[in-house]
Amino acid sequence: MVEKTRSRGFSPRLFFGSEDGAGSGERMSVEEELKALRESIDQVDMELLRLFNRRMELAQEVGRLKAANELTLFVPGREEIIFDRLAKVNPGPLTEESLRAIYREIFAASRLLQYAKAHCSDGEGKNESWGATPAKGIHKASLCGCLLHIPPEGVSQLFRSSEVDFLEWRLDAFVRHHSMEGTLDMLSLLAAPDRPPVIATNRPVREGGMFQGTEEDRFELLHRAVESGAEWVDIEEDAPEEILERFRTPKGRILLSHHDFSGTPERAVLYNLAERMAKKRGDAIKIATFAHSPEDCLRVLELIPFGKHELEVDVVAFCMGQHGRWSRAISLLLGSPWTYVRLQGQSSVAPGQFTAEEMRAMLKILNQKAGRYE
Repeated sequence: MVEKTRSRGFSPRLFFGSEDGAGSGERMSVEEELKALRESIDQVDMELLRLFNRRMELAQEVGRLKAANELTLFVPGREEIIFDRLAKVNPGPLTEESLRAIYREIFAASRLLQYAKAHCSDGEGKNESWGATPAKGIHKASLCGCLLHIPPEGVSQLFRSSEVDFLEWRLDAFVRHHSMEGTLDMLSLLAAPDRPPVIATNRPVREGGMFQGTEEDRFELLHRAVESGAEWVDIEEDAPEEILERFRTPKGRILLSHHDFSGTPERAVLYNLAERMAKKRGDAIKIATFAHSPEDCLRVLELIPFGKHELEVDVVAFCMGQHGRWSRAISLLLGSPWTYVRLQGQSSVAPGQFTAEEMRAMLKILNQKAGRYE
């Protein structure tokens, strides 16, 4: 009988009389019963608040202890173990899907507090602790100019330009405007001395690019670019492992990328995405989403310190679109190894790009006192 009462949950009528009006008390009105239920919910909320804060305190202590012993904060699979354990003992009516959604937010809040406790507890070096180590072959706070469709002599000229620190060569755009054969011929320009580092990108249509050929041809062109001297290769995060293995050579480095032109997912989805990408062992990861509001940028920018402190990987993260423009500059201040800019005379590769001149001017203003990124 006790178990049956518990499964039905709290009912004010148990305290004020039976449902048919019999007993010592008067039958409650609907308004009175709603009021009593809401008061009970308020009491539960206060208890949850106390327990949530207690859990956060414990998470902070975990972060402090791991930092003191030089242990990695993030333990792959730990959150899934917690999910599975709770799902097995969950009596309902809370569904497993709702339980996971709640705990994803709890885990995200715990991570942020752990970062603060582990890296900023002494009050010194707070700004420096949030900056990621620059990716191999790239200078800190670099500007990457996006090279689209210009003639071969234009490529040679940009290779000698000091407008940007390095270049993203959009091979998919070159194939569209100069053919596959013409693009392959232009790869010889990568042998030029004293040129800036180059990221070779061959973006398919499904990811907002221009390449319409087979996947075999697409990756073959990227491989030829690396063989010709490109320092980096941009590969979409859903590429098969055998493709990634092909590019794990001393000649080039892998940037795993993900683009969402429709919007910005919730925090838990973004964190899970970053974790999944980091496990694929790229040299850096890039996550770019479309912002429908300034708040969307905050969730994406969080991934930069998350990558440094939890995943031990450099993260290039920002939002596209008018609402996301400012995130392209702020990403550098948070530790992104580079941000993308529009070259003079070139079209924007993605919505919201600044020119190199505009970006340098903004960074100078933002850091005029600290003297960083100038």
